[in-house]
Amino acid sequence: MRPLKLVDGTVRYHQDYIQQTLDYSHTKAEFLEVAKQFLEHMNYEFYDIIGLILKHIGFENARVSREGDVNNRMDAIIIDDENSIPIEIKSPGESKEINIKSIRQACENKVIILSRKFYKTTDNTTSLAIAFSYPPERSDVYELIEDIKKAYQFNIGIIDIDDLLSLVWDISEGVGELDYNYFNTFSGKFNYDKALI
Repeated sequence: MRPLKLVDGTVRYHQDYIQQTLDYSHTKAEFLEVAKQFLEHMNYEFYDIIGLILKHIGFENARVSREGDVNNRMDAIIIDDENSIPIEIKSPGESKEINIKSIRQACENKVIILSRKFYKTTDNTTSLAIAFSYPPERSDVYELIEDIKKAYQFNIGIIDIDDLLSLVWDISEGVGELDYNYFNTFSGKFNYDKALI
């Protein structure tokens, strides 16, 4: 990272890596490449960056749990007055792709948030699984998402780092604004074409 300022003779680095990368990138492709290279080998720091990304796309109340906090089953949550979204995060060090375990944990997160009622949500609000990349098209992940929808009527949404970073770039460049109605309720693989208004 490039130093951004000198304070009391000490070099300080910008705490918001996403903003720093936006500031130094000239194109969307450059932004995606630089950010992904940085994120690709992260473990638990990846969770904090996901929190930053969610704030950049418009979720000011995105909270990431502390690594190792076994009392908090969710890796992160977007807190909302009506549609709080629990999030399961897989860092590249754990698993590069969204997998079956991610989906099971996203379903468990949904059950916990509905039963314990520590944040307001609805049955229709999505529960997210986020990872570096999507599973292959023929993965059992997609079938499990459909099975959960049929059995429990839960929306389990999956989104990868490319789509999240693309949202950051497009929103920062004024291409559009996030369609919260879509984001809050989507199920299955994230559909970028429906994400911006």
